[in-house]
Amino acid sequence: MTKYLLLLLSIGFTSCVSTSQKNLKKNPLIQGDVHQIIEKKYNTKLSEGKYVLVDEGIPSRYIYTYNEQNVMTKREITNQDGRVVWHIDYINNDNGIVKTSSSFYEDLLESKYENKIIDDKIVETKHFDLNGKLTRTQLKEYEGDKLSKLTEIKQNGTLSLTAFFEHKDGFLSRIIEKDPSDKVINSINYNRDNFGYITKIVVEKNGVTEVRIFQYDYDQKQNWVKKYCFDEDSILQVVAVRDIIYADSKNQKITSKTFLGEWQIVATESDRLVFNEDQTFKMSEKWNEEITGTWSIDEKAQLLTLIQENQKELNFNISSKGSSLYLENTEGDISIQLERNAPAIDMDFDKKVEEAFFMHKWQMEGRENQYIEFLSDNILLELRPDREPKEDYWELDEERCILRIGEGRRKTELHYRFDDNELKFYDDNKEVVQIFIKVEKEIAN
Repeated sequence: MTKYLLLLLSIGFTSCVSTSQKNLKKNPLIQGDVHQIIEKKYNTKLSEGKYVLVDEGIPSRYIYTYNEQNVMTKREITNQDGRVVWHIDYINNDNGIVKTSSSFYEDLLESKYENKIIDDKIVETKHFDLNGKLTRTQLKEYEGDKLSKLTEIKQNGTLSLTAFFEHKDGFLSRIIEKDPSDKVINSINYNRDNFGYITKIVVEKNGVTEVRIFQYDYDQKQNWVKKYCFDEDSILQVVAVRDIIYADSKNQKITSKTFLGEWQIVATESDRLVFNEDQTFKMSEKWNEEITGTWSIDEKAQLLTLIQENQKELNFNISSKGSSLYLENTEGDISIQLERNAPAIDMDFDKKVEEAFFMHKWQMEGRENQYIEFLSDNILLELRPDREPKEDYWELDEERCILRIGEGRRKTELHYRFDDNELKFYDDNKEVVQIFIKVEKEIAN
């Protein structure tokens, strides 16, 4: 089912694109002319109250290659050594619609699908295994240019499931899946920001609800370059970082300034290579002594020269892909990939995220007309219908998950936790002392 959900996501993504050749629109979730996107995902852990990115336990990189229409033509996943182990090739028609897609693992075909296209709409998708045997067929219906219904038929001709799609502001907003008896087996709801990126996913399956929340950092073209993924308790789980290679920058020359700073040598646990402004370098290896020397770049020839202290000279042809650098010695027997260390999370990020969850109006559980409202500038309002609003001060200690209310001798500290639409306060014994329910209409800041 997981693979199928991923497929549905890709279908919804594709259905957002206008497919009229006369009025061809580029992918609305990518701004500018993009050649390639290199995405790396990091797990997180808490260390001394701060989130630290951990480069382990998940594939190293996801590489997406696009054509001049910003339509994906290839998707790759590399391992920790930087080697591509899995890739999908797409063959598109002139309007950017996928005709066929083939999935490979270690260069061996795993699966394939073929689309039947009528009037620039995919009306049928046939899926095949590695031996070319049909495994399932999907029939698709549309409202306007948006996918509205998908019927999946098993190999033996029996109904597998039916999925219904809803859209809002041109983007996929909801998927409902039903089994052959017309029972809802799965539903997915999407909230999006002003750029169309998903900010919240709510999945309901077999009576269990799973929530994922997302926040983004953007580049100057309003494409996201960092995505923060939280669980339903607002705990940061994964951070995705993207290098976006635009068509007008993919052939830019590498300069001395590009090299300055510390780099990690890919496919090693702890090797570091540092290029200093005084043209000295230092290579730190896990099991060996440091290697030091001088470095220089012939920018016209795109050639890096390293001269070690023992006067041994090495020359490398240099190239780049995103923020990574590639070095290959002139003899062609040494290849090195350099990348920057895991990016740091903004020191104010944790506080910014936590405060965003507080900034609402909350109703006290069991008290119909009693509310509190968190405002900017650390203002807390206590609201009751029988008296004027009472104003107080509030601040967060996000490292200890403590809310402070009041100042000086009136200051009170409460442990807090978010649980769906509830804000719970605890005493020092971890006993719940008060619960507030979020009022659906958010306050305007």
